[in-house]
Amino acid sequence: MYNILHKKLEFVEKDMLKSHLENNNLYANKIRTAIRLIEIVRDEKYLDEYLLGNDWGNAKKAIEKHAKAKKVLFNYLNHNIESWWS
Repeated sequence: MYNILHKKLEFVEKDMLKSHLENNNLYANKIRTAIRLIEIVRDEKYLDEYLLGNDWGNAKKAIEKHAKAKKVLFNYLNHNIESWWS
């Protein structure tokens, strides 16, 4: 799901930059932020920070941070997505 959404948003960002909509650069930047958030969640960035560093004692903290990143991503999408498609 993350890969599909990532690719879709890349296409939308590209189209947004080509469009003549008012504030198209602002919308494209917001889409770019969503893409970065997807990458963080999809690639399990926060889990890797702890687990690849053999910091197993903080595994619970890593799981909580990852869950928070997912929540931020979906809240961000929910708040902005209607303005990205017309």
